[in-house]
Parts: sequence; C-alpha cells; structure tokens
Amino acid sequence: MKRTMKLVLVLILITLYHNTSKASLISINASGIVATEKKEKLTIPANGNIRCIYEDAAGNTWYGSDGDGLIKFDGKKFKAYTIKEGLSGNFVRGIVQDTKGNLWIATNAGIDVFNGLFFKNIIANENIENRSAVCAYIDQKNILWFGTTHGVYKVQDFKLSYIALPKATEDLKSSNHAYSVYSITQDKQGNYWFGTEFKGLYKYDGKNFVFINKNEPLKAAIRSVMVDRKGKVWFGDSAGDLYTYDGKNIENISNKITQQTGAKIKNVWSIKEESDGKIWVGSIDHGVWTIENNASIQRYKKESPNKEGVLFIFINRKNKILFGAQGAAVFDEDFNLLFDRDGC
Repeated sequence: MKRTMKLVLVLILITLYHNTSKASLISINASGIVATEKKEKLTIPANGNIRCIYEDAAGNTWYGSDGDGLIKFDGKKFKAYTIKEGLSGNFVRGIVQDTKGNLWIATNAGIDVFNGLFFKNIIANENIENRSAVCAYIDQKNILWFGTTHGVYKVQDFKLSYIALPKATEDLKSSNHAYSVYSITQDKQGNYWFGTEFKGLYKYDGKNFVFINKNEPLKAAIRSVMVDRKGKVWFGDSAGDLYTYDGKNIENISNKITQQTGAKIKNVWSIKEESDGKIWVGSIDHGVWTIENNASIQRYKKESPNKEGVLFIFINRKNKILFGAQGAAVFDEDFNLLFDRDGC
C-alpha cells in the first residue's frame, strides 16, 4: 500500500512539474500534501544595455543602463532611479562609492552624487558645451576622477577641477569629441592612464601628459584600460585589437592570439584581472577570453553569453564574475542568465 502511495505521489509531482511554470516551487508538507508556491521572476527594470556594474560597501549591486537610469539590486529586488527621482541623466556609464558612503554616478548629463536619499548634480552650473560623463574612477588616495566628452574632471572634498588633455595643433580649433576620456586607471607609481575616443592612450603623472600609442593608431575608443599586478598596462580598441604596454613597447595581443588559436579577439570593451592574475577580456561581438600567466590565451567557452556581446565585466569582493551585456542582460561566470528585461 505504501509503495502504491509513493508511486502515486511521484506521478503527481511529475504532473505538477510539467504543468507549472519554471518559476514555481513544489513542496510536500508533514501530511504528505503537495503544495506549489509561485516564485517571482527577476526582471531588471531596463530595456537598454547594461554599461557598468558596481558593488557598494553594503553589498548592494548597482547597474548603469542605456536610457533606464541607475538600478539597485539588494539581492532580492530591484529599485530604479531615473530623472524622475533626481538623477541628472538616464544614461549611466560609471559608478563609484567614496569613503563616506556617497555614490558617484557618471551620466549623459554630468556627474551626480547620491547620499541614499537625494541626488545632486555637481557640474550643473559649469559653463561647458557638453556635460556628458563617460566613466568614473576612484584612485589610491580616494580622489574621484571622471572622464567626459571634454577631458577629465577631478573631485576632491567635493571640489571640482578640470584637466584638459593636450591636443594636436590641427585639433585646437576643433569641437569634436576625439579627446573624450572613456576609461581611467592608476598604476602603483601613481600615474594615471586615460583611454580616449579617437586619440589613443595617455599617461598623466599629475603634471605632464605622455601620448603612448602615436606609432600604433587605433580605430576607435579605448573603453577599457587596466594595469595588472606586474605593472603592465592593458588596453583595447573598441573597434579593433587588444594591446599591452610594458613601459617601453606596445604589443598587439590580438595578433598573438591569432597565431596561437587561429581565432582573433576584436572590438574590446572590457578588461579585468582576477586576484590570481587571470585576465578577462570582453568583446562586443567576439566573445569572452581569458589570459593566464601571460601565455595561455583561450576563448572562454565557445560562445558569448548572448549573441549581441559583452559590454562590461565585473568581479565582486567574493571574486564572482558578472557579465553585463546588451539587451539589459546580466550573466554569471558560467554564462547562466541571472536576469534580463524579460525575466528569468
């Protein structure tokens, strides 16, 4: 009799599983009664691309989107902040947190600071043609840096100072955005590295600039620049190849990959280093790559997390990797879809 009851119970479970959504939970209480509980789907409140990811001191994850503002995820639910809540612009390209817990956001309308309750745009009164901020960075001394379409802004104790990149003679009268700063990092010696839209890579020691790749012209913006544990600078052309710079020479890593694997990484949008020294590279349309010990270069899995490409790679405090992709999608290290605009 008991065996018959167990068989019936299994059949009920199978029937329930196939007739409920994937988001339903099936459980059995003490009386042996089967119950179903609907689990809410996680749907990120965004339709555009995920352009940046940041984890604050409290463990919340923040997502910057293309057109849908700033999105907070506390591990259970999402909360979106847009111009309706006081954000200056709905296109968010950079997020960092200062030592006092304030969140700083690079938006298409300038630089915002958020204390958890209110937003304040700190360059709203600046007399510049275009206030659009493209990236955010906090340095070793907790000074904030923002790349914009007109150079770099430095923020220290809420005081703003503007740093213009040196222009070539033929560009002095031009108002184009070739010198827009798309990425910022700092090396152990305190030098800053700025990746621009069309003018390549600059090194800045606090006083003077050095143009790095004058003999290695790029096709488009350097959307990611990173200094690894050994001091080597990595940077990628968002419409071209992956490069490194050791202080003397520039090496085209994409060509090296082609020789090793027969494939080639192109259109680089994000570069990150794990605590063990493994380098992660995300491409807009050529997948994700890993590089270990400066030698072993391989395509990470066979396909990108989605067909549209990876825009941002983030490594959190627990060394977990997240991929921000087009279509408001976020994937984990195994390319499992965590959530997107349609729910999962």
